[in-house]
Amino acid sequence: LSPQFYLFGPITLTSVDEETGEEIVVYEESRTWQIANDAPVAYPGGVSAGITGWFKADAGVFSDSGCSTVITDLDASDDDAGCWQDQSGNGNDAIWSGTGSEQPDLKADIINFNRVLDFDAAEQDNLRIASDLGLVGTTDFAVYTVFQSNAAGTTRALLGSESPTPGGFQLFQSSITNALDSNTNGSSVVSGSTDITGGIHIGSAVRDESDNWSVQLDGRIDGEVNSTQSITSRNKSIGETYDVLHWDDDIA
Repeated sequence: LSPQFYLFGPITLTSVDEETGEEIVVYEESRTWQIANDAPVAYPGGVSAGITGWFKADAGVFSDSGCSTVITDLDASDDDAGCWQDQSGNGNDAIWSGTGSEQPDLKADIINFNRVLDFDAAEQDNLRIASDLGLVGTTDFAVYTVFQSNAAGTTRALLGSESPTPGGFQLFQSSITNALDSNTNGSSVVSGSTDITGGIHIGSAVRDESDNWSVQLDGRIDGEVNSTQSITSRNKSIGETYDVLHWDDDIA
């Protein structure tokens, strides 16, 4: 529903006589004014077409994998997230796998005073999506995330594939350069050059219509190649790839 705003009369507009200094009523009317705001629902960057998944830590985070109990109050012990609900409307919710791993914690006031999901690699935190999110074939795509990393020297996946079978899309921190990399599992594609350890970043992987596959960091290209590497359909995982290489810090 669009928000509605009301202004209640009477409305009186006045002016001041320059010679006498007296206040003069120039317009007066008793009326209730209604102003409707029909602005569309805000999407990332104002773009809604083609979005297959949208996850943000300040909305749709549930304590259970059934996505029924919203986490509303955060305390010193944090709150475990069992479901991160897809805000795109496509129903591609990210669900805790429930076996051999723990749930990421929802925390407040972390990145720019906003909420985050805190992933612990030692506990193998993960949230899995029963969809490939359209990351298939050789079509163009764009994946964006806000994150911070505290782990260097180990490969850590922001978004990966649930299956260990090669070919699925991955966006991860390299164990060699500590930079942001993107590839298909088993086939190297593009590597960044900037160490992302210890900082807060906006990271992305993009393949455009000209097959330029890039990793971008904070609004600039950090690595790019021209590649028609085909992506195999694989269900996606937030905070891990093929059951290993878990993320170790915050995703907003």
